[in-house]
Amino acid sequence: MKNLIKIIKYKNEYVERVVELLLEVDNRCHYLEKQKELLKSDIIEVLDEAYEKTKYKSMIKEFVISQSNSISPKTKKKAKEFLRKHGV
Repeated sequence: MKNLIKIIKYKNEYVERVVELLLEVDNRCHYLEKQKELLKSDIIEVLDEAYEKTKYKSMIKEFVISQSNSISPKTKKKAKEFLRKHGV
């Protein structure tokens, strides 16, 4: 996930595709629920970096809002920080 942040910073042509794939995490990832919820905290970090560069702002907001009630405390905290930062 950390490398995706670097890709988004320096390779704008990949931003949309990376965001699309990350937003499909529930369909693409077959981890146990707790692991998937923890993974979503890292996804929120990447989406935070991509937020100003993408046309998928509304989809990102929906995803992050849905994570504000996550079973993972780390994911819940990241979601609330994202929402505060972007005024949602």
